[in-house]
Amino acid sequence: MIKIENLSKTYEKKNIFHALSLTLYDTQIYALVGVNGIGKTTFLNSITQSAFRTNGNVLIDSIPNSAFESKYHFFSFPTIKICS
Repeated sequence: MIKIENLSKTYEKKNIFHALSLTLYDTQIYALVGVNGIGKTTFLNSITQSAFRTNGNVLIDSIPNSAFESKYHFFSFPTIKICS
């Protein structure tokens, strides 16, 4: 389970997202969908520590993700189309 608590990201005084909280369960499949420039990649980078987040916590099975070593890397491919 991944629990996101009050996640915020500000870039050049602009809120990309503010106080976002949600829980993602292991047994579910999720999709992150939105128009270009809405902050999808920034959100994913913020929860995987690939980018600095302004505020908030990310817990993986109740353990802060900052406690994990950077053995694994997350890659996003924002230019790949999965549908037309």
